[in-house]
Amino acid sequence: MIAGLTVALTPRVHADEADTAPTVVRQLVRDTCLDCHSGDTPTANLDLETALESAVTVRSDLWERVVRKLRARQMPPVDAPRPEEATYS
Repeated sequence: MIAGLTVALTPRVHADEADTAPTVVRQLVRDTCLDCHSGDTPTANLDLETALESAVTVRSDLWERVVRKLRARQMPPVDAPRPEEATYS
């Protein structure tokens, strides 16, 4: 019974909508994070460029940490260009 309930409550995503969020996230990371978190010596040893190459589920631990930093407004640093508040949301 619970399995059926879970399926019934799972939102249906059309194929053309499935890539929207990941594309937006990838662009945000490219625009605001890769200057520091990529290359041979990424800041905090966090290479987001490499992480972007695989599915989020492959590196979910890493992306959970990124989300926490963004939600707490700890990243990007206050002296770096930051996204608008709506983008954080």
